[in-house]
Amino acid sequence: MDISKHIKNKKNIMVCNLSKNGDIQSLLGLDSYRNIESMDNYNNTVFCDDDLLILLLDKKHVVSQKIFKKNYSINSILIFINDSGKNENNLIEYKNILFSYGYKYFGNVRNENIHFFTYDIADYKDNPDWLNNSNWANPELWEK
Repeated sequence: MDISKHIKNKKNIMVCNLSKNGDIQSLLGLDSYRNIESMDNYNNTVFCDDDLLILLLDKKHVVSQKIFKKNYSINSILIFINDSGKNENNLIEYKNILFSYGYKYFGNVRNENIHFFTYDIADYKDNPDWLNNSNWANPELWEK
């Protein structure tokens, strides 16, 4: 996924930097977007596909899971996690947490310490190949 292209397709972009690293926002090229201090300052436009919330987090925010109680009604979210530790178990732990909330993992960004996840209700569920009328409506294919 091309992150910059995804961001440019949105019109109302806000960045919430909850990370201890103040330089992460400029490193990712997000300085030009509107900043909000906390999730309490985010005005969500329900059912708007042009809104995008970008969260810059440390792994402790993911593990505590408090952040997810505040963003449950947002349609499109990008999460950048600053993981200064090299422990693979930490990565697996917060991947599992984010997967359980419907986020997709897209790997590292620019270096190995920043991991990128996205949630977009528009492409939340991929349709499996078998879920189409050419398979389930044809009795001759039922035993395949």
